[in-house]
Amino acid sequence: MNFKEMLAKDLDVFINPNEFGEEHTLDGETLLMIVSENKTEETNMTPKYQLAMENVFSKTYRLHFFDGIIQVPEEGDQVEFDNEKYLVLDSSVTEGIVSIEIFAHRS
Repeated sequence: MNFKEMLAKDLDVFINPNEFGEEHTLDGETLLMIVSENKTEETNMTPKYQLAMENVFSKTYRLHFFDGIIQVPEEGDQVEFDNEKYLVLDSSVTEGIVSIEIFAHRS
């Protein structure tokens, strides 16, 4: 068994409900995925920018799920994640795992 085959076998360990996997909806499909949330840092904002962004919050998530379940969204696409609309910032497929970064402003 080579490294790629071992890696493919081990992916099931991480993306499962007993470890890190959680069910979420993406474009109407329920998928088992790993989700990490990134929060916008306000420490580097100028006072003018902070005033303009008052009461506006951004959400950025990185989603990881198995390839072949849905069509992989591309950068610039709009997706619906857990019933909220987001813009795809980045999208890639590596060794059978889709990774996408999505972003939205909320007020």
